[in-house]
Amino acid sequence: MESPDVEEGQSSLVRAKEELEEEILLIQSSRLWGSCPSVRLPKDWQPDIIPRQVVMYKLVAAVGTKLVSVYDSSTEYWLGRKTVSKRGAFGWPPLDSCFFVYKTPMEASEATFPKKSRCAKAPKVLMKVLVSGMCYKHESGRKWACKEVTPVYFFKDVQVNP
Repeated sequence: MESPDVEEGQSSLVRAKEELEEEILLIQSSRLWGSCPSVRLPKDWQPDIIPRQVVMYKLVAAVGTKLVSVYDSSTEYWLGRKTVSKRGAFGWPPLDSCFFVYKTPMEASEATFPKKSRCAKAPKVLMKVLVSGMCYKHESGRKWACKEVTPVYFFKDVQVNP
């Protein structure tokens, strides 16, 4: 059993590391604000930065043995593997290449998709994801468009909007 001093020291190191990571992200993001495509965004979307990883939720399509993007049918999602936007790798990605996520499982399960979505009629799976960094926030506050997502859990037996 570790002494209280050792535990307190480890806790202080973890806090210091988290603060440093957040400061680095804020420095990097402040440099990127100048390249933010806010003039090309629809009026109901605003650029934002999520400084720490947060949990959000996303619907994906189940096609055979793969979990893929409902919209493009080619982006695959793997548990624990970060999926990054196909465009905008060194700055703000275009809104249409982002991953659309929601703050709650209920909001995600009620997500609607564009008519040209390739897997709109495929069975859907709800996934829990970690997101951080550059993103866009919808004015409703419910929907976010993120540059990258890391799936951490796939839900079974969840009723989703067809």
